[in-house]
Amino acid sequence: MRAWLLALGAAALLHLWLLAPSPRPPLALAGLPAMQTRQLNVEAKRPEPDAQTATAPLPISRAPLIPKSTPAATPPPAAASAAPPPELLNAPPLLASAVQSLPEGSLDYTLEQAGQLGTARLSWQISEGRYQLRLERELPGRRLPDWRSEGLVRAEGLLPERFAMQRQGQDRQAINFRRDEGLISYSGHRALHPLPEGVQDRLSWWLQLPAMVAAAPERLQPGQQLVLNVAALRGPPLLWLFRFEGSQADGLWHFSREAMGPFDARLDVWLDPARHFLPTRVRQSVGDEERWELQLQTPAP
Repeated sequence: MRAWLLALGAAALLHLWLLAPSPRPPLALAGLPAMQTRQLNVEAKRPEPDAQTATAPLPISRAPLIPKSTPAATPPPAAASAAPPPELLNAPPLLASAVQSLPEGSLDYTLEQAGQLGTARLSWQISEGRYQLRLERELPGRRLPDWRSEGLVRAEGLLPERFAMQRQGQDRQAINFRRDEGLISYSGHRALHPLPEGVQDRLSWWLQLPAMVAAAPERLQPGQQLVLNVAALRGPPLLWLFRFEGSQADGLWHFSREAMGPFDARLDVWLDPARHFLPTRVRQSVGDEERWELQLQTPAP
């Protein structure tokens, strides 16, 4: 009887074990990867508006949106009536009157160049709306090329038509101001450049600068500048800025133009109010080396 009960219990346990569910295998054994990633939506859920805020309109920004790639807006241009900077003065009016008031004449200078002393003469003629201007220079035993400028006299002052460097009366190098075409051309060179308004040549500015000063001398203060557009011998015209250094003890007005590059020269000019502000002294130098200087021979009256 006892043996039969033991056999019956063992059969019951075996039956229960067969009916029990088997345990789930680990994730790695179920064919799934050990770790998975996914993008989470981190946007917070907006709360439901209450009755008070549901009826209030949302504020709307009126400022325009500027993309990051768009550069910052530039400030609006100044009004057309705004005065120019005080250190930069353009040609004042009445230039033609200042030029035409010059009587025909000449100035004789002492020329110092390369350790030698020579002579120079600046002569001019102004008549019937035209001008002729010449600079002659001579060193002991050697005559330097003459400079010659001729053109028109208009409201803007001198308007050159031709500048030439001459030897024995023949043009060796010239600049032509082709005003009908609005171009500047050069002898022996095919280059053409636009002709700016009021442009001067290498000699005409010797009268144009005095005319600018004589037209309105009360406007000038030390440190201010007069602007001249001057044609180069080959390249395009350049802006020359003459700074007014002030009046000296001898009464001359000193102007300076700094060198415009490593191979350019500094210019210093002294104008005489007693002589229609004509240049009585002109010096061209490069660094500490003085190239040449003209000094008026006769004393001022």
